Parts: sequence; C-alpha cells; structure tokens
Amino acid sequence: MMTNSTIRSVHLLLVDGSKVFRNYLREFIELSEGVRVIGEAGNEIEAMAACEALHPNFVLLDISVPEKGGIQIAREIKTTFPNIGIALLTEHDPAFYTILATSIGADAVIQKDFLAKDLPKMLNGISRHKGKRKRVRNSS
Repeated sequence: MMTNSTIRSVHLLLVDGSKVFRNYLREFIELSEGVRVIGEAGNEIEAMAACEALHPNFVLLDISVPEKGGIQIAREIKTTFPNIGIALLTEHDPAFYTILATSIGADAVIQKDFLAKDLPKMLNGISRHKGKRKRVRNSS
C-alpha cells in the first residue's frame, strides 16, 4: 500500500469551452487521490491568467477550445510556463495529434471516449511518480 508521503499532490487546471463538461471533469477528477482541481478556464485568455495566478502543475486542455484552439494554447502555456504538464483531450483519434502534441511538449493525448479509463491512470501516474509524467493514448 502506498503511503501519503509517496503521493505527490497534483494541482490541476481544467481548460474546456464547455462549463458543463468542466463540471463533469471536476467531479470525476476529484475522486482521484492526490489530485486537486484548483481552477477552470474556458478560453486562452482565462487559461493563461489562471496559470499565472494559480500555479497549477498540470493542465487538462481540450483541443477544441474556442478562439485559438487547444494546440495553440498548449504551445503558449509550455513557452511561458515550461514546468506545467499538459494533457490534451480530443473527440478524435489521438494518433493524429500525438506527434504534434509531443512536438509542443504535451505529456498526453486522451480521447474523450476513453476518458473514464485513461484519465485516472494518467493522474495516478503523475501523483505517484514524483513529476515523471506518463504519455497516454487511447485504449482502442
């Protein structure tokens, strides 16, 4: 059994254009040990301001965020805050985005259809491996 001293607290920022989906994610994520949602954002301006003010160590970011889109937002976050981990969420096959995500420094691409299976594995990996982030793809 893992002791609390081996669990690293993950301070997570949720970025998605849908408040309803962010609420769903918050409720789902808060079931994970060692993970705390510290903020939410619906667009690039809110995401950058939240990273500056809240100092998350991980961002869960929808690729389809309105205006600039998740890829550009991820690029800006990694440029400005290189130590923040990023997982991109997509409704499409993540294989298409994996190379692009890797090139901008994202840690994972998760297909929303597999969110219930892949997200807990990724979050547990982050909180238990002291900063070693695991790259995750869908389970299909």
